[in-house]
Amino acid sequence: NANWTLNTYTITYNLGDKAVNGTGNPASYTVEDKDIVLNVPTRNGYTFTGWTGSNGTTPQTSVTIKTSDAENKTYTANWTPKTYSITYNCNGGSGCTNGHYNIENDDITLPTPTRQGYTFTGWTGSNGTTPETTVKIPKGSTGDKSYTANWSVNKYTVTLNKGTGIDSVTGAGTYDYGTSVTINATVSTGYSWKNWTGTSTVATQKYTFTIPDKNVSYTANATPNTYTISVVAGTGTTVSGGGNCTYGQTVNFSGSANTNYTWNGWSDGNSAYSRSTTCDGNKTFTTNAGTYNPPTYTKNVTGSNGWSADYTCNNGTGTMTACYFNGTKCDGGSHGYFYRFAGCTVSTSNYTYWPYDGCSTSFSPSLLTDGGGMSSSISC
Repeated sequence: NANWTLNTYTITYNLGDKAVNGTGNPASYTVEDKDIVLNVPTRNGYTFTGWTGSNGTTPQTSVTIKTSDAENKTYTANWTPKTYSITYNCNGGSGCTNGHYNIENDDITLPTPTRQGYTFTGWTGSNGTTPETTVKIPKGSTGDKSYTANWSVNKYTVTLNKGTGIDSVTGAGTYDYGTSVTINATVSTGYSWKNWTGTSTVATQKYTFTIPDKNVSYTANATPNTYTISVVAGTGTTVSGGGNCTYGQTVNFSGSANTNYTWNGWSDGNSAYSRSTTCDGNKTFTTNAGTYNPPTYTKNVTGSNGWSADYTCNNGTGTMTACYFNGTKCDGGSHGYFYRFAGCTVSTSNYTYWPYDGCSTSFSPSLLTDGGGMSSSISC
């Protein structure tokens, strides 16, 4: 009888770095063994895509070894790196774009996001609960990753300055970004509000705004009020000065009596001719009426017929007119000289008379019937 020894055939596996063979995959077989179905190996970070080798060059995830083949077998595991997600919660910021990676990628450094008005304090999530500003996903890592950005709000200063005509300002200080802040100014007496200037120009006196991502500075401004100093002349006076002025200015003005009037001062009791006042409101200054002092006019008239007279007029213009009677009556008079002071209402006269041939000695002054002056005549 023939005697036989049962041959043993090897099964060699090339699994790849850190891979683990499928449970139960044998290292050898004999023709008396049942056909062998290879189990799937595992490898962290990879997906098994199939066996190649004794089964051919096309990867197959299901391979059966027929023991009747009675030959050594070699199988190589084929792998594809798994793709993992990187998810970011930018938490109000920007610069966070979700991504992917696999075990074979080089180190990945997380981006540094930005957020207006805030400072980035670090990532938390897959790296732990303590914020870290620099986070890396090392080569060889596996698994989905998620990260949340952490922030601290920035603080900014509001600086306020007092310009011309401003008593006080309120609202300066240090504030968190995005805070609503109201600034206001108190305007000095004699001034009117103009605007805020600085970081921006704002017409509103009580101004509310949101703190931007920078320090801000404003100066409150006012303009001096404009007033009118009126200077009014009473009867018989003349005034000068006054007019429009701005608050705080010194305004000069004066008054004087006209010819034939006596100065009686101002209605407020001040008797000075020249005065000044501070421009702090609309004001009116009026001179008292002057006392009238009628002018005195004296005229000496000498007639060709040998007489003379002094005429004195205490009012009016003192203008003298004359008409000579030469056979023609004038104002009802007879032959002779007739003189008149126009506009006189009160008069006196001093006469000197020298007789003239053919003339009478009568010589008498009289008021004109129209009240316009004084007349005197001599008859010849």
